[in-house]
Amino acid sequence: MDADAKERNLPVGEMVSKGDVRFEARENSWKGVELFHFPVFRGVKIKTEKGISLIALANQSQFEVGQNSMISFNQDDQLYLFQGGLDFRIPSSAQISFKIGSLFIIKSR
Repeated sequence: MDADAKERNLPVGEMVSKGDVRFEARENSWKGVELFHFPVFRGVKIKTEKGISLIALANQSQFEVGQNSMISFNQDDQLYLFQGGLDFRIPSSAQISFKIGSLFIIKSR
């Protein structure tokens, strides 16, 4: 396994959930998450239906994903919001960008 493949298999963060929260195991195949500890991997879609989630990243960023939302981390430092809403806390030293539809939000220099 090359270095890129190993890096892709490392989680970008951890999630704790309450209620009905699912992840896309395969295309159009959704499964429930473990509520107390669920690793978040790059490219995996997470959907909060009648539930909420708190995601913590290694860079100390935190995301509260509200009900009826769908997100994915396309890269370690890029969050894609497909639908719904989220609250976040990001340290000033963290590098992260958001993609909402065709809109990108990035940290200024």
